[in-house]
Amino acid sequence: MGETAEDVVLREVFEKTGVHYKIDHLAVIHKNFLMKILEL
Repeated sequence: MGETAEDVVLREVFEKTGVHYKIDHLAVIHKNFLMKILEL
């Protein structure tokens, strides 16, 4: 989509809360991945 991480955070928070704010600095972005363990 061409969005920066900061843009995504601002958009998501606004969509969920209706609050506009300014990011001073972004500390951590964590993404969960579902991993499947295959037994051989």
